[in-house]
Amino acid sequence: MKQFILLSCILFTFQQPSGAKTAVYTEPKILQLPGLEDYNEENNQANPMKIYPLGWSKDGRFAYIRFQDWADGIGNYIDFKVIVHNLVNDTAETVYRIYECNEIYGFFKEYGMKVKEEDYGNYPNHAKIFHAIWKKDGVLISKKIAQYGIVQTGLEMKPFPYKSGKTSIDCRLEIDNTDLSLDTFGYYRWFKLWAESAGNGKKLIARSTNDMFINAEIAGYLKSPFEDRIAVVILKTYRGFEGPPCPIEPFIFGCHLTKGFK
Repeated sequence: MKQFILLSCILFTFQQPSGAKTAVYTEPKILQLPGLEDYNEENNQANPMKIYPLGWSKDGRFAYIRFQDWADGIGNYIDFKVIVHNLVNDTAETVYRIYECNEIYGFFKEYGMKVKEEDYGNYPNHAKIFHAIWKKDGVLISKKIAQYGIVQTGLEMKPFPYKSGKTSIDCRLEIDNTDLSLDTFGYYRWFKLWAESAGNGKKLIARSTNDMFINAEIAGYLKSPFEDRIAVVILKTYRGFEGPPCPIEPFIFGCHLTKGFK
C-alpha cells in the first residue's frame, strides 16, 4: 500500500503541466512618450495609442500592450492588444486582445466600472480602464506571455544616441518628401529607419511603403537586459477623422547593436 501511494505521488509530480505555477506579472506602467504628457488627460480626444512594456525574453522577444480607449470619429472604444514582438525579424504576434466598440457600456459593467449611459462623454480615463482590465485578466495575460519566457525587466525608454563603452549608436528617419496634397494636409508615402554606429557604418532596420502619414519621429529605445539588442520606438501621426485632433501611433522595431552594420 505504501508503495502504491509513493508511486502515485511520483506519477502526479511528473504529470503536472509545465508552467502550472505561472507567476502573475505586475501590472505594467504606461510608457511615457516625449511631448505627449497632456494626452494623458481624462477624456482628452487627442488620444494616442499607448504602450505598456511587459518585458523581454532571452531570445530577442519584447512583450508589450498596445491600448487605446478613444478614437476620433468613433468616441470611446476599447482596443487592447497583448503583443509578443520578435525583434530578430520584426514579426509581431497578438496573443490576447479585447476589442469593443458597439457595446461599450456592457464592457464597463463586465469589468466592474460604474458608468451609466447618461454619462456619455464623461468616461473613466485610460488609467482606470487599463487597471480594470488587468485586475480581471492579468492572470490570463501572465500565462500567455510566460509561454515565451518573458521576464518583466528592461522597461525604461531612453533617448538616442545609445552609448555603452566604446559603442555609440544613433537612429534617424529618412522620410519621403513627396507631398500628395489630398487636402490641407501634406502626406508622406514612406519612411526608412536607419541605425548608424560610430566607426562601423549604418544599416536599414525598418521601412514603410504605400503609407499615408503627416509626421514621423523617433521617440527613443528600450534595451534588452539579456543581449545586445534594442527596441526602437517611433511615433507616426495620421490625419484625424475631420482634421485635428490627429491620432498618434507608436511603432516598435528591433535593432541588434553589433551586427549588420556596413
